[in-house]
Amino acid sequence: MCLQAGTDATMDVFGMLGRETGLKEFNVLMKMCIEQCRETDDENVAKEQISQVLELFISMKEQGFPIEEETYGPFLMLLIDKGMMEEFYFFYGIIKDTNPSEIARLGYYDMCLYIRVNDEKKIQELCSCICTDYGDENFSLRENYLLALCESDQKNYLLQLLETVDITKLSSLDNAVSVFKSLGRLSLESYVEKFLLVLKNCDYGTEDISTLIFSYATSIPNLAAEDVISKFKTLHTVMEMSPSSTSYERLIVYSCNALKVHHAIDMVDQLCEEVFTYP
Repeated sequence: MCLQAGTDATMDVFGMLGRETGLKEFNVLMKMCIEQCRETDDENVAKEQISQVLELFISMKEQGFPIEEETYGPFLMLLIDKGMMEEFYFFYGIIKDTNPSEIARLGYYDMCLYIRVNDEKKIQELCSCICTDYGDENFSLRENYLLALCESDQKNYLLQLLETVDITKLSSLDNAVSVFKSLGRLSLESYVEKFLLVLKNCDYGTEDISTLIFSYATSIPNLAAEDVISKFKTLHTVMEMSPSSTSYERLIVYSCNALKVHHAIDMVDQLCEEVFTYP
């Protein structure tokens, strides 16, 4: 019943159930508005849902809830997908004013928007601005621009940031994986070896390095499964390290999905040999 009701009616239901509308409930309501906005071809309905989101944002702000990425991320992506720049920056301003700590993360969505509308002048402007400022205080913003460029494989702009980014300072393994997957899709192996050596020399965990090698090798387009396996093994040899058992397991699954069961069996044998050789 709630899925078919409007946002106001749903909040009334929460009230009748004796439930205070908390952050979880706000996120549920936000998700409903976003889904309805994505599903409709009626511009008036879409605008109505966007207005409902505005009301939710205002209500959250009045009740003292922080507007964090779990809440605003899916909605900003909706506006980006629809190319709604005016609406995007209206809500962007609300989020920035309400939660200034999110400014660097908002840079990711800012870059995504300009990529979506193909505004090369603004993309270049953002890249040039961040590439000339090497201060650590702006690294988080640089990282978020980098992630947006990686996800959309914007090769020319990505190369600019790759020359200035300190790969060892990425805030999470997931972000590093995103970078290495893009390097694979764009066939930028020279950066892969350079970054892997830098990470190894700064005592980056061998398990994580093996994960990055797997992410890169399996993202290279139009590469046969046996060549992916060869690339995976070669890079581990270059790094003078053995693949982690987790990466081996992922590669075995990859081979099975590629219907290369004999390769998977060979790797199972190799994994077993390594387990017994290095207890």
